[in-house]
Amino acid sequence: AVPRVAPLFLLAFMFSIMWHGSVTNISVFVLQLLEARPAAAGVDTGVAATWIGAAATAMALSTMVGLPLWGRVIDRVGPARVLAFGAAATVITHLPLLVLQTPLQLVVARVAFGLTSAGMQTAIFQLLRMHAPPGMDARALSYATAFQFLAMGMAPFMAGLVGPLLGLRAYFAITTALMLGALVLWLRSGKRK
Repeated sequence: AVPRVAPLFLLAFMFSIMWHGSVTNISVFVLQLLEARPAAAGVDTGVAATWIGAAATAMALSTMVGLPLWGRVIDRVGPARVLAFGAAATVITHLPLLVLQTPLQLVVARVAFGLTSAGMQTAIFQLLRMHAPPGMDARALSYATAFQFLAMGMAPFMAGLVGPLLGLRAYFAITTALMLGALVLWLRSGKRK
């Protein structure tokens, strides 16, 4: 019934698809990038494991660096601005996935994603507490968390449906467009208020 809560649930869902759900998809994408190299006569499993680990570690470490910084920014400028920036940054930092050609470029893109979108989840939860009806903030946070867990499972499944037909780049394009749509809904809900 609260107009601003539904877009926050959608943003929580999309954030989880692009963040947690992408772990499996990025691993497969690394293998595809390695197989597409001109000199690749086959993918060495040690090299593949190294690049998959590098992509995951790059995102995790950049997030660890970004989270305290975004926490300070949220305290100073408020969660709504950080959420808008984080969602826009998520869209922008996923655009390279549509064109990059090497695992190193992917690692750099994951660092950019981790640094710029790290504060998004904190901003979502703080906004949910602010916009939830009195006495229902824990319920609102529970629903948002449920949407995130649903997204974690759906992301690899959706990539498994789209990937074989259109490729993982198409999957990344679809999820990027959906995140942009969720951001637009959030911004429009603020104007209606």
